[in-house]
Amino acid sequence: MIMKSRLAIRYGVMIFLCCALFVFALTPSAFAAISEVNETESDLYYPAGNNDNPTNAQLITLTALWNDDWRVVRGNFKPVSDDVDFYKFTLSPLYGHNGQIAITLDGVPAGDSYDIELWDASETKIADSVKSKTSNNRIIRTPSITASTTYYVRVVANTKLNAANSKYNLTFRNNWVKKTVTSPLSPSSVSTTSNVWSPNALYNNANLTHASSRILRVWASAEKTSVQNSTGNMLRVQIGSKGPYEVTWAAGEREITGFTNSPTDNEVNGLWQAGFKATEIQVLVGGRLTWVGIMGMQSFKLKVEYVEDSLANF
Repeated sequence: MIMKSRLAIRYGVMIFLCCALFVFALTPSAFAAISEVNETESDLYYPAGNNDNPTNAQLITLTALWNDDWRVVRGNFKPVSDDVDFYKFTLSPLYGHNGQIAITLDGVPAGDSYDIELWDASETKIADSVKSKTSNNRIIRTPSITASTTYYVRVVANTKLNAANSKYNLTFRNNWVKKTVTSPLSPSSVSTTSNVWSPNALYNNANLTHASSRILRVWASAEKTSVQNSTGNMLRVQIGSKGPYEVTWAAGEREITGFTNSPTDNEVNGLWQAGFKATEIQVLVGGRLTWVGIMGMQSFKLKVEYVEDSLANF
């Protein structure tokens, strides 16, 4: 009787494990690659000629494209006569950098030649792709926008040697990487007279960041010297050709408005400059209120938050 009970328990455990394995096999893997999560299938599962014109363009939903997000579309030219595919998508200014993203074409069969074009909502071509510096892949970039904008991507097969294998990959990618750099300026202290801008403290950032870099935000910090004889302090900051911008300053770090979310390339490189202006006040010297005649500021630092194109060397 005991032996039968033990056998029954063993059989029960085996049946439970088999059922568990079967259910797990039917369940999408929790360890699936990110590429699968971000993948959209196109002509592989669509009828022939489904998206060969703007009217029938396949809609690509880009629910989020920031922090190095991306979305892959797997396409396929079918049947033999199919040599054009259209995709439709909408970008928000919040995606990428001011709505600017990169679209790349790769996975093209050896010997074939495919290309991509960017069309606007009125179905007019606005940009051609550029060939990769290192391969036959193609890349195209969307322009800067201030409101949600709809585009089309046209994929065209210039050469198809193997109609049975005419696949390709389109990747919609936030190619902008956010970075921050903080640098002290020299000389360590500068001085001036009342209500006159001081000489600038400097830092030469020439060619230290990529030419694609674009400024997002800038902060300046400084300290008063030991003689506390100023009031109404102002800071003035310039980076490269951008600025100068002026802000009031009391102590510590202060954001310099005017640099916010710049759309222009190559602004982080160049000469960083900062100076100050203030109104002199009397201070006690030997027990008497005295005009010192000069004011000082020291320990200037600039902190720059910027983005750069991670696909600049694509």
